[in-house]
Amino acid sequence: MKFFYWSFVILTASTLFGTTYCQVKLFTPKEIAMAEFKNTRSVDGTPGKSFWQNKSDYKISAEVKPSSRLLEGDETISYSNNSTDTLKRIVLKLYQNFYKPEAIRNKNISKETFTNGIILESFTINNTSLDLNSPKVFNDQGTVLIIKLPEPIAPKTSSVIKVKWNFTIPSGTNIRMGTYDSTSFFAGLWFPRIAVYDDISGWDTDPYQGDNEFYNEYGNFDVKIKVPSNFGVWATGMLANAEEIFSPGILDKYNAALTSNELVNIISANDLKEESIFKNKNGFNEFHYKANEVCDFAFGLSDHYIWEGTSTKINGKNVFVNAAYNPLNKGFKDAVADSKKTIEDLGAKVTGIPYPYPQITIFNGDDGMEYPMICNDGDLKERIWDVYVTSHEISHMYFPFYVGTNEDKYAWMDEGMAYFLPLGVQNDLFPYDHRVRAAATLSTYLGKEKDMPIMTPTFFLREPDLSILVYYKPAIAYDILRDMLGFDKFKECMQSYINTWAGKHPTPYDFFYTFNSTSGKNLNWFWDSWFFGKGFSDNGIKAVRQNKNEIEITIIKKGIMPSPVYLTLKDIKGKEIKIIKQADIWESTNEITIKQKIDDKIISVDLGDLKIPDANPKDNVWKE
Repeated sequence: MKFFYWSFVILTASTLFGTTYCQVKLFTPKEIAMAEFKNTRSVDGTPGKSFWQNKSDYKISAEVKPSSRLLEGDETISYSNNSTDTLKRIVLKLYQNFYKPEAIRNKNISKETFTNGIILESFTINNTSLDLNSPKVFNDQGTVLIIKLPEPIAPKTSSVIKVKWNFTIPSGTNIRMGTYDSTSFFAGLWFPRIAVYDDISGWDTDPYQGDNEFYNEYGNFDVKIKVPSNFGVWATGMLANAEEIFSPGILDKYNAALTSNELVNIISANDLKEESIFKNKNGFNEFHYKANEVCDFAFGLSDHYIWEGTSTKINGKNVFVNAAYNPLNKGFKDAVADSKKTIEDLGAKVTGIPYPYPQITIFNGDDGMEYPMICNDGDLKERIWDVYVTSHEISHMYFPFYVGTNEDKYAWMDEGMAYFLPLGVQNDLFPYDHRVRAAATLSTYLGKEKDMPIMTPTFFLREPDLSILVYYKPAIAYDILRDMLGFDKFKECMQSYINTWAGKHPTPYDFFYTFNSTSGKNLNWFWDSWFFGKGFSDNGIKAVRQNKNEIEITIIKKGIMPSPVYLTLKDIKGKEIKIIKQADIWESTNEITIKQKIDDKIISVDLGDLKIPDANPKDNVWKE
C-alpha cells in the first residue's frame, strides 16, 4: 500500500509537470515531485498554496579577547516551527568544528590552525537543561549536532533555545574567516545555529568540509559584541548604539557618512594616532548591531583599521556604503566607490531590484567571502582582481542572501549568478570581460570525464571541478539566455524570480519555472541541455557556398548545449561582415544555413567569439 501511494504521488506530480510543459520534460527528483504534490511548490514557479518556512531569531551576546583569540558567546534562539511536521529532534550547525584536528576536510589547513572547535557550555530548550554528555541526547557528527528533544516541537508552535559556547578564532589558514594580524580578525561561521528544516529534504544534515558553502534559515539578529575599548567592530546590520561607542568627532563623521554623497574619512590615520576614537567604558566597548530578515551574521574587528564611508540613494532610501581596512593595503582606496557603483548598477541595470539592505561593508580580511551586508576581502594587489572580488561578493547580497538558495546543494544558483550579475560593472571599473576567462576555461573542460551536468549536487564536487561547474558553466548559460531572451525580458524574469522568492528558499525548479512563466516561453529545451545534460557546446562550419551576390554558410551543432552563432566574414578587399544568431536558433534543429548578401568575394569565414565556449574550435574556420 505504501509503495502504491508513493508511485501515485510521483506519477501525479510528473504528469502535472508534463502537461504544463510538454515539449521537453525535465527530470524531477522524488523530493521535488512530492513537494509539488503537497502544494508547497508549484509548476508555475511560485510557492504553492501550502508553502511554509521555519524561522530562527537570534539574540546574542559575545565577547572577543584579542590577546588569546577567545570568543565567548551566549545566545537565545526563538525558533518557529511553521511546518506541518512534529519535530522530535533539532539539528545544530557547529561550523567551528571544522578546525578540530580530527575533522573531515576537503581543504588542507596548517597544523597551527587547529583548535578545539566549538565548546558548548550549556544547552536548554523551553527552560529544560539537557545533559551535554549524554550520547542518547546529543549525536555529534562533527560540524553537525543532532539533538533528541525531551518534548517534540509541535507544528505551528515556537520554542526558546539557549546556548552558551566558546571557541578560539583560528589563526594560520584563513578559510572565509580567521586572524589577519595580531589584532585584526573576522568572525564568520561563529555561532551555533539551527539548521534549515524545509519541505524538500527535512533537516539539512550536510556537514561543512571547507569547500562547500551554506544553507541558512532567515530570522532577526540582535547582537552585542564586547571588545577592548580601542577596537572597532564592523558587522551585518546597522549599528544601534553609535552614540555610546564613538567620541563626538568620530560620531559626527559617522552620521555625516550615513547621508553624504561624498566620501567621508570616518576614522583616519591621524585619528588612529591620536587614540581618541572610542569612548572608554572600563576598558571595553560593546557594539550593538541589529539586522532583520537575514540568514546569517558576521563581523570583523581591528584596532588599527581606517574607516571610510558614503551613501547612495536607492529606492528613496539612503544606503550606507563603507570600507574598513589596513591603511597599508592600497587596493582598498577604491573599495567604497567600487561598492557604490556595484549596488547601483546591480539594481538599475541588471536585476531590476533595488539593493535590498541598508548598508554594505567591505572589511579587509583575506581572499573573498560574502556574508549579509558585509564582505571579507583580501588585498589582491591588482586592480582587476580587487574589482572582481568586491563586485562578486556584493552580488551575493542578492543570492544567496536576499533569495535564500541552498549553496551546499546547488551552488550554481548563487556562485554562477554572482559571477554573471556584475560582468557589466566589472568591465566598467576595469576594462576586462570576465566572460572571456570563463569561456576559455570551460572550452578546455567541456566533454571531459569530469565535466558533469550543472544540476549535479554540489556536495559531490571537488576542486578544481567545483569552481568550473558552479561559477563558469552556469554564468555562461545565464549570459547566453540573456542574449537569447533580450535584456529587457531577462530583467523582467529576474525581477519576477527575486520578488517571488525573496526571503524564501527556492529550488532550481522554482527558478526554471519562474523564467518559463514570466518569459511566456517553454525554455525546458534550454534548461535540459545546459543544466541537466552531460555534453558540451560545439558549433562547427559544415559547408560554405558563394556566388557573386550571396554566400550560404551551413553551421552544425555538434554538442548538446546550444550556443550563439557568431560569424565574421572577410572579403577580398578586407571588409568584414558580422552575423549573430542567438542560441534559440537551435531549439528544434542541429543544422542551419545562413544566407548573406555580399558585394565582393568572401575569402574567409570565422565562427565563434571569445566569450562563447567551444569544445572543438578546429572546425570554426573556412578559407577560400
